[in-house]
Amino acid sequence: MRGLLLALSILFNTIPGVATLLSVLGVPPRYKVAFGAIVQAIGVFSLLALWVNREKIKAMPSSKVTIWAIILVIVFFACICCYIYLLGLCVVQHDRGSVYFPIWLDGRIADMVSKSGGRPAAITKYGIDAVRQAIEQAGNNSLALTTVILLVVYQMIFTALGVGFGLLGFHREDVTPEEEDGPPEKEEATPPAKEKGGN
Repeated sequence: MRGLLLALSILFNTIPGVATLLSVLGVPPRYKVAFGAIVQAIGVFSLLALWVNREKIKAMPSSKVTIWAIILVIVFFACICCYIYLLGLCVVQHDRGSVYFPIWLDGRIADMVSKSGGRPAAITKYGIDAVRQAIEQAGNNSLALTTVILLVVYQMIFTALGVGFGLLGFHREDVTPEEEDGPPEKEEATPPAKEKGGN
């Protein structure tokens, strides 16, 4: 079981970066290499951090490891839901192509989206080139901040799950409740009772 958990930890910390490099699915356009490289680097760093601290992890009480594993699973689900929402908001697929919108709109692009009734509707009404030009005119700060937020959330999806599997994998399986509570206290030896009678 421990080997399986460690294998899953390695899988979730390394394979996503390779998969991202090979596919544009799930990442903003033109950021495939950046997302893949950063996800790969942080995944390997997480594995090394777990390996360096493996003795401390083995010595942790099972209850504490379980709590951390549950927290990391909750973080995983929260991040994947957040990422799906943000990706659908920012990367709009249209018959004319895909457009990468910032999370927060301002300037001309905000007016275009407001007047047309939505981001896809803005592409239909004004054309994809006009929308892309309006996004560029709004400046790079909003788009750069959007990319950073998406990258952090995307990374946390795999890191949280990988570290969770790693904690469970490095934690020793043969721990008994007596071992977690510490060595039992030694009982003082009582002197043998004196026999009655005698001289």
